[in-house]
Amino acid sequence: NKIAEIHFHGNHLFSEFRLKRQLNLSTWGLFTWITKKDQFSQEKLDSSLEAVKNFYFEHGYLKFKVEKTDVKLSENKKKLVIDIYVHEGSRYRIK
Repeated sequence: NKIAEIHFHGNHLFSEFRLKRQLNLSTWGLFTWITKKDQFSQEKLDSSLEAVKNFYFEHGYLKFKVEKTDVKLSENKKKLVIDIYVHEGSRYRIK
């Protein structure tokens, strides 16, 4: 199935746009017919969540975690909507 929407919930430090740039998944776009990033697979979702986790870790958020993901069919049952719920935690700095 193709991905219609991706939403992040619980993110306060980084915008949804910036977090979506970390993903190996995407909603439909001009080149997705080539890249196939708009086609869902569990492997792509798992690697995308790992990429978001690494992004937070690289910025000092060691207690970051993905609390839940919800993948559901859109109302027309032709596309997928992905909701990603995160907990950012505190930022750590080494002096």
